[in-house]
Amino acid sequence: MHGMWSQTTQEPRKMDENQRLGLLRSVLRGTQAAVSPRTWNHLHIHNASADRSDCAETKGGEVLAESVMNQNDGDVTKSYYATMNTKGLPGQLAVALFRAQKRSMAAKRYRARKFTRGAYDVKNWSLGEVCRILSAMTAFKSGLPWGWKRDPNTPGYQWVLYVELPTGQCSFHSRDRLSGPDFTGKWDGKGMSAPRICAFCDSVWEPVYKGESK
Repeated sequence: MHGMWSQTTQEPRKMDENQRLGLLRSVLRGTQAAVSPRTWNHLHIHNASADRSDCAETKGGEVLAESVMNQNDGDVTKSYYATMNTKGLPGQLAVALFRAQKRSMAAKRYRARKFTRGAYDVKNWSLGEVCRILSAMTAFKSGLPWGWKRDPNTPGYQWVLYVELPTGQCSFHSRDRLSGPDFTGKWDGKGMSAPRICAFCDSVWEPVYKGESK
């Protein structure tokens, strides 16, 4: 990281958007193996609307997944998916959940109907992948609690897919009930899917910095 750091203060210099994306690409290619937590504080693109206080695993700002989640360079996202997909079923599950969440967030931002529809189509396809992978994990006795439950308060999107990740519950509304069991639990009322999915992705991803303290 020489060049990103001040020689005297050891504080990272401010990075513009192109520098952030360049660093992300380097990490994803494996050419930037060690990134200081302080540098991640500058690389990290904060989502001001997300209350992360309930998810201890995502505190501190050193979150690779959330940095990828909140940027719009398709090559960065594809590179992230490609690396995660090499990490077995947990990595494939992480990608499917991440993609569903990212597309859901994008659909809420789009104004043009065709882009919104396209984003939701990718989200729904990703939910199908989540169900397929979770079923495979269950068959290998490495599954997580998950399933479908009807929400009468959201007509048109009344089906909810719940997944109990090690980092907390995440959920997605869907027009259709896809494959999988009924969910016997309850919504935890937190609405923390995005940070919990990012925390799960980071737990699957190998640490991007080692032996450094904040």
